[in-house]
Parts: sequence; C-alpha cells; structure tokens
Amino acid sequence: VNSYLQKETAAVVFYGFFNYVQHSIFMVQFAIYGDINEHGDPKYLIWILFPLLPLALGYFIPSSIMITNTFKPLAQIFSHIPQLVECIKCRTTRGVSLTTQHLNFIGGIAGLYMCWVIPPIATTTYLIYINSLFQAVTIYILAFYYDEFEISFSFKNNFQVKDFVV
Repeated sequence: VNSYLQKETAAVVFYGFFNYVQHSIFMVQFAIYGDINEHGDPKYLIWILFPLLPLALGYFIPSSIMITNTFKPLAQIFSHIPQLVECIKCRTTRGVSLTTQHLNFIGGIAGLYMCWVIPPIATTTYLIYINSLFQAVTIYILAFYYDEFEISFSFKNNFQVKDFVV
C-alpha cells in the first residue's frame, strides 16, 4: 500500500500486492480449515482488510507513511522469532520447508539486486529483502547444526515435457 502511495516502481508495488494475495489465501484457508479436531474460524477473514489501515493513514495523513513502512519488516522479524525458538526447542528444522527458504534466499538476493539497479524511494524496502536473506540463513544454520541440510541433485538422461509440468 505504501509503495503505491509513494509511487515506487511497479516491481516493488507488485511485490507487496502478490504478498497480500498470498496472505489473503492463508486467511481464507484458516477461515475454512481449522485444527485436526475443529473447523475453521471466519474471524481470520477480517485480516484481509488490514491493508485498508495503512492505506487510509497514508492517504489522509501522509506523514504516517514513515511509521506504517515499518509494519512489514517488523512483522517479518517478529513472526520468524517463534519459528526459530520452536526449531531450537525441538532440536530440528524438519517442519520448515527448505524449499521456501531457498525461495526466500533467492528473492532476497534478487530484491537487493533490484534495489541496486533501481534505488527505491523508501529505505525500508532494503530491510524487506535483507530480512528475507536473514530468515533463510538462520534456518540454514539450524539445519546444518542439526545435520538436516541435504543437497542432492538428480539428473535424467531423457527429459520430457511432462517432467517439468506440475
């Protein structure tokens, strides 16, 4: 929302938009599906409207953009801390998708490269991509420490189109 209000490049605006869509899908899933023994809870759907808060604040009180720009990086950091604590407590990273961490890492590198090529208007944009790297690296360190990080490659001699279609 703030990137749109600050007239950031399309890449930064779409990063936020697709992130919003992804998290909205999570909220719909939480609303439909619950724990093993219960159904979902529609109260999660209200979070889909959360971006209206920084939109209204940024539109009516433009000076608040500096404050609302910190929401995303802080939420990323504070949501990652319980994941790290749980991994350390359980002495495993088995419940964490390393594929997601690889995407986090690649996205962080690509985002920082983009910031280098097209400097963003808000400096907090750098923090979002640095934090993506931080999240991936901390999980990598724990996976290495618990001897759960594996790198394996398999190649086929005959590739077919069906091998690449999901």
